[in-house]
Amino acid sequence: MILTLTLVALIGAQAEVAPSVDPESEADIVVLARRLDSWRGRARERNGALECQSIQTSGDRDVDQIGCNAMIICMTQLRPTLALPGSERNRNRRRALQ
Repeated sequence: MILTLTLVALIGAQAEVAPSVDPESEADIVVLARRLDSWRGRARERNGALECQSIQTSGDRDVDQIGCNAMIICMTQLRPTLALPGSERNRNRRRALQ
């Protein structure tokens, strides 16, 4: 798995040189990633709109909001292929599995 990811990264690096990141920004990214690692959330569709709720907070409201925003963006992009909780499509799938 790691080898595959490394190869993909190397191939991408050959095609395009990534912009350099200053060390301070890089440290901020690492801290943010660690905080997001402790965050847990749930997204659902309600009345046609996606909403997110923090289940386990990171301890920082801004970090929690970043996690929710990322989840909503991903869910929006994947919406056509997902059976979202509460949707008619999901209810039909659950019935088919019973």
